[in-house]
Amino acid sequence: MPSTLKEILLLLTLTALAAASTQRFHPYAPPLYLSQELPSEGEITAAEARAAQSDPGVLFVDARVRRLYDAAHIPGAYSLCEHEADFPTQLVTVAEACQQAPDKWCVVYCDGKACQASRAIAEILHGLHPNPERVKVLHGGWPAWQTPAP
Repeated sequence: MPSTLKEILLLLTLTALAAASTQRFHPYAPPLYLSQELPSEGEITAAEARAAQSDPGVLFVDARVRRLYDAAHIPGAYSLCEHEADFPTQLVTVAEACQQAPDKWCVVYCDGKACQASRAIAEILHGLHPNPERVKVLHGGWPAWQTPAP
């Protein structure tokens, strides 16, 4: 192998090692976009929702069906599923909670990023919340909430 080719391979290897080390150990390294999907417009991460729980607070809305809500949900979350017979009653309860706490975030979640129930409920709540910009969808849904914080 010609010496120029060996030198190029050595430089490429050293550059890749330096980049990987920086990504792994630098305290301000940005997220690696190949492995972490960023939240879309109108979404909030589980870490952001946990941080907002204390001040001013969060109203969580579970958009999953009742049996999943009954099995496990975020403590204090309201159940609001369009497919339940008591949806109108649930909606009134959640709307009243939003009206009584206009500064709180309203975070809607369902079964994950492929689930669209949380987006549908968030659209409804945009029209009912005094501060519609405070209505967000939990990025990654229930599975993201269950993942321990780093």
